[in-house]
Formats: sequence, structure tokens, C-alpha cells
Amino acid sequence: MLKGALKILGGNIISYPFNLAKVFIIAKVLDPGTYGVFSLFTVILSYSLWCEFGILSGMDKIIPYLRGKSDYTELNNIRNAAFTWFIFVYLFLIIVLFFVTFIPGFSFSKEINVGLRLLSVVIFLSVVQNFFLTIARAEKRFGTIGMTNAVFAVSSVLLLLLFFKAPLDRLHATLISFILAYAISLLFCMLRSEFNFKMNLSVSKLKKIIHMGFPIVVIGISFTIFTSIDRWVIVKYLGKSQLGYYAFGMSIANFLFGLMAVFAYVSFPLVRERFAKESDLTKFNPYMHNTMLLMSYIIAFSSSILIATLPFVYKNIFYKYASGLESAYFLIIGIFFISMATIPGNFIVAINKQKVIIFAQAIGIAVLLIADYLVVKLTGSITGVSAVTAGTFFIYSVFVISCSFKYVGDTYAKSFKLILKLLLPFALGLLIVFLLRVVFNSLSAPELFVTLFKVVTLVFFYPLLFYLQNKDMGIFRKTKILLGNNVQPVTENYTPSGLF
Repeated sequence: MLKGALKILGGNIISYPFNLAKVFIIAKVLDPGTYGVFSLFTVILSYSLWCEFGILSGMDKIIPYLRGKSDYTELNNIRNAAFTWFIFVYLFLIIVLFFVTFIPGFSFSKEINVGLRLLSVVIFLSVVQNFFLTIARAEKRFGTIGMTNAVFAVSSVLLLLLFFKAPLDRLHATLISFILAYAISLLFCMLRSEFNFKMNLSVSKLKKIIHMGFPIVVIGISFTIFTSIDRWVIVKYLGKSQLGYYAFGMSIANFLFGLMAVFAYVSFPLVRERFAKESDLTKFNPYMHNTMLLMSYIIAFSSSILIATLPFVYKNIFYKYASGLESAYFLIIGIFFISMATIPGNFIVAINKQKVIIFAQAIGIAVLLIADYLVVKLTGSITGVSAVTAGTFFIYSVFVISCSFKYVGDTYAKSFKLILKLLLPFALGLLIVFLLRVVFNSLSAPELFVTLFKVVTLVFFYPLLFYLQNKDMGIFRKTKILLGNNVQPVTENYTPSGLF
């Protein structure tokens, strides 16, 4: 898993700065209200990734399993059938979305209708690229994935800078930039991967694929609703400007989820091959413990750095979004929790216990919808919504992690102790940031100095904490074990490049 993750991370080393620049450029050019509309378009894109009825998700799960069984004839048949039906399904859906905006009396404004037409093209290009990246992952061509992500990130930023100078509506200019960026990165991916597909309209293969993939689609859709329902509540009751403040903080926080998802994304073909040969779940125990411990440090460090730098970023660079600073704190905390549930959730899906995830997400959606509605009505505050979201994500994360530990043989008491150990690095990081903030506020120190001091403190603190907690095994030996590839988990359908 480590080698594959490093290949993708190699591309992401290029991608992350450009993706961050992309968020900042768009936020700087768009006003909060337009950014709120833009945020809803990203939600629509997220939903569209799961409109394949299980075709891509089923192929994603079947191919590595067949590879583990060395059944390459069936593997090729499944791949060709999946590609054929996948293209047909999305062509139909995109044509419907495009032409429905021409219906007289359509309830949206001209700006949004044109935006939806452009978005339909973005969706088609993005899902086709997602298909090729999924095949690349199944074939373990992780370098292709990383480089495709990098090409998209770089080209999208350059195109944004170009089209923002043109006399175009800012929202439309953004979408046109992404259409061209996706066209470039998709062409690169197709040329580099050299995948060849033959038309295969086999209904029997389609049924087999959907049978395997539909439960994953249900999980994907429910997870997308679970993580986006707050934005629908805000835009309905508080307006698109408040959504813009909220969405900017969410865009920053989502970089944490992307970091965690890289490891889960790489692990998919590996775990399916292993699961085809190994059914003793207790052998996954070392993987779950060691990987989750390492991830807790990585995500805790990244989250703490973000929280430490937010005041300076909001007050001095993106001051027009300053009203969303407090909500951004809670959103980062919430994304930390939901990120920690990624690998355990994927593992549960891998062992065909996905009903547990569906149940947890269904409860989470109901609780979050009711809680968000009540908070909005009582406080009218996006900070309240973000706090409720973070709390719900925490409960969901603890439940999923504890279930995954149970399946690998841990008792509830041991699972509870392990979860506390996973949360400790982040809790200590938050405490350090808070204490330093209190101290420097009393001294009236310059904001830039305070920010740099907090960052330097965290940079030295986390390696020290990791050493102190693991010095009994030796720091280098422990790190090697944590990064080992004894056993790898399955992942959900995730597009590492993303649209925005």
C-alpha cells in the first residue's frame, strides 16, 4: 500500500498546492453569494458520481477479486461490459440535465440555467475520467492516477487565471475552466493508460456488476447526503451568502479528507485480492490498529496546523469571508472525525458488512437534518450548524471505528481504549493552539508572529508525541510497521482529483 500511496502522493505533492490555490482564487474572485451557488454545484457533482446504478462500483469491487482468482477472461468481459453500460447511462443522464434547463418556466435564473448546462458537461468529463482512474487503480497503475491529478490541478489553475480576465460571468468562467481542464487531464489519462475497450452489451454481465456494486452506491449516496445536508439547510433558511461563508470553510477543511482518502483509495485492489484468499478477519487486526494510529497523527497534525493558521488567513487575506471563521473551526474538527472513519468504513464494506454503514449513515442523516433545522431556527447561525455537524460526525466516526475493531476481534473495552488513543493527538493539538492563543491575546502580539509561533510549536510537538508514545518499540521500527502493507482495506468509490 505504501508504494502505491507514495506514487499518488507524488502527483499530489504537485496537486495540493495548486488545488489550494484554486480554492483561494475562486473564493477571491467570487462574492460570498456566488460562492454559495458554486458550492451547491459541487454538491450536485458529488451526487452525480453515484448515478451509475452500481456499474462502476461493482466493477471496482469485482476486478481485483477476479485478479486474485487469476480469472483474466472474465475480468476483461466485466471491464468491457462496465465501460459500455457506464457510458450509455451517463450520456442519457447528462443529456436530460442539459436540455431540461431549456424548458419554459424553469424556476432558476438565466445565470444558474447556463451554469447547469456547463455543469452537465463537467459532470460527463469527470465521471469518464473517474472510470479510467478506477481501472488504473485496479491495474495498480498508481503513477497514472497521481500524474492525472497533477495535470488537472495545474491546468485548472492556469485556465482559471486566463478566463477570469475574460469578459464572462464569473461563475460561468469557473465552469468553462474546469471543462477544459478535465478535457486535458482525461486525454492525458487515456494516452498514458492505453486502455482498450470493446463494446459489450451483455445483460447478464450488467446484472452481475450491479448486484455487486449497488450496495456501494447506496453507501456512496447516503454518505454524500450525510456530508452535504448542512449546506442545503443553510441555503434554504439562511440564504446563499451565508452558504458562501460556510462553504469556504468547508473547502479548506476538505483537504484533510482528501489526504486520508489517498491511502484508502490505493488500498482497494490490494485488499480485494487478499480477501479472495483470506477470510480470517483477525489477521486484519494489526493493520487496523497500526494504520489507524499513523493516520491519527497525520490528520491531527494537519488539522491543528489549519486551525492555527485560520485567523491570519481569514482576517488578512479572505476578509470578506471573515463571518465564517468560527464555523470553519468546527468544520475542520468535523472533517477530522469523518476522515478517521474512512479506512474503518472501507474495511467494513470489504468484508461485506455494508449494512452497518448504511444503518449508521441513515441515522446520521436523520439526526443531522433535525438538528440543523432546530439550530437554524433557534440561532440563525452557521456556527451552530457547523457545531452540530462536527458533533454528528464525531458520533458516526466512533461508531464506525468501534465496529471495525469488533470485526477484527477486539472487545468493546479494548476498542474504547484504542479510540481514546486515536483521538489523543488531535485533542492535545487543539489544547496547544487554544493555550497559545490565550497567552498571545493577553500580550497583544502581532497576528503573523502568533501564527508562525503556533505552527512551529506544532511541528516540533507531534514528532515528539509520536516518539514518546512508541519509544518502547523504537521510533523507526514502529514507523516501518505502521507503514507496512501486511493487509490492505477496500475503499469506497472516490475521485482523488475531484472537481473543485
